[in-house]
Amino acid sequence: MNTIYSSGKILKGALINSGALGAKIIGGPALLYLIANVYSSSTLAVFFIAYSIVEIAGDISFSGFMDAVLFFGISDSSSKEMKPSENIFGITLVFSLLTTLILLVFAPLISVKFFQQYADIDKAIQFLALGIPFEAITRFYVTLPKIKIKMQYDAIMIGIIFPVSAILLSILFSFIETSISTLALAFSSSWVLTSIAAVVTVSRQFDFVPEFKSSFHKFKQITAFSIPQSLNMAFNRSIASMDILILGFFNTAPHLIALYGLVSQIVKNLRHIRLVFSSALSPALSKMRHKDLIKERNLLIFKVISWIFPLLFFALIILVSIRFELFQLIEGGKSVPTTFFLILLVSPFMNILFGLAGNTLIMSGYSKLNFLDSIFVGLVNLLLNLILIPKFGLSGAAAATSLSMSLLMFIQLYQGSKYCYLRYPFLFIINLLLISAPVFLIQILWFNDSISIFSRLGVSVLYSGSFIFFRAKITRTEQKRFYCND
Repeated sequence: MNTIYSSGKILKGALINSGALGAKIIGGPALLYLIANVYSSSTLAVFFIAYSIVEIAGDISFSGFMDAVLFFGISDSSSKEMKPSENIFGITLVFSLLTTLILLVFAPLISVKFFQQYADIDKAIQFLALGIPFEAITRFYVTLPKIKIKMQYDAIMIGIIFPVSAILLSILFSFIETSISTLALAFSSSWVLTSIAAVVTVSRQFDFVPEFKSSFHKFKQITAFSIPQSLNMAFNRSIASMDILILGFFNTAPHLIALYGLVSQIVKNLRHIRLVFSSALSPALSKMRHKDLIKERNLLIFKVISWIFPLLFFALIILVSIRFELFQLIEGGKSVPTTFFLILLVSPFMNILFGLAGNTLIMSGYSKLNFLDSIFVGLVNLLLNLILIPKFGLSGAAAATSLSMSLLMFIQLYQGSKYCYLRYPFLFIINLLLISAPVFLIQILWFNDSISIFSRLGVSVLYSGSFIFFRAKITRTEQKRFYCND
């Protein structure tokens, strides 16, 4: 069956994305570890704070327009034309340039008002801001082929070319000067190189001519969807990044911010397990929304979750098993409590398992509702950080992030059920959690750093065999029940 919403196409797109997932999981932490050793932990702390600010600003400027490309751009897969997205490019570029200008002007004020104790953070923000328009161009061009479930461009450009460029330029620029300014400039330059590669590669494969003129009706239609979604993504980003900012606001020691930032980046990369599938799934969700295929959509989501959960299980159990060695590597052999790391793992766990509810809301046209959710949860997250960090430090920051993400997921699950008739396979997930829990309890409650890593990994590997067997049996049983009852 040659449909854009067939599970085969979703799985094929996800398999292509898995290459980018591997590159991001390995390349991201490797890049940051390199920075920590070449540029010092104090530079890394300033970088994390500045990068968090610029990431949030970048989401405000262009992230919603990427979803608009998929929402408005679904077309016949046999066509090479990308006409529905032509107007979106010009609007995206204008918003990204405006955001860059705002950050260039207000970076000194942000530094003085909130982060005065961190030297040159204003320069870091300004240099990183220069990369926003080029990141917007890159993400736009790699999003275009996703209309036709062509995922390889995203995987190659953002999963491979950008991190490799960032690593090489960070090393190269360090010979000039090991300062936060040269590090930030290396990152922005990496987006310049990646954007050039994206434009050249995608333009050769698809007929796309960007338009910078738009009728008021088109402009209103695009921005009515995109701006709330951009703000929604920015608030979502703030939930994941607010902990770093508030740690900086409370004058946390730079080496602790560097540690938290490195560990947080590793944990954040886990969410790509869902993004591998959801980026391939989003065009299908949009298509099904237009065709009112509610039952088929719910069944497809069940299948995707059945693919996601084993990946989540293996990623989490490996991280939990090697957590002591991971911290010793980051901290240069020092013994560091891993409590905040375990708490922080709850955030990607919730996002991966239940984040498809948010994708369903967005691709069903409820971007404004999603935006309101993110505002509410973002404010809750800010409040939790302000309350918990002074008392519990890094563990408080991790708890604030995980509690906020869990709250957002519960809200979106309720709204998906109410407005989109989303039927989430909760019983299936609960059964999988029950067969997964014992090995995590053993690793967390019984095993400590006095037990060798080989013993810890050995237990995890042996248990994984049982998990695979019971997971297959549960999936078959629950799939039959889900098909019959939907």
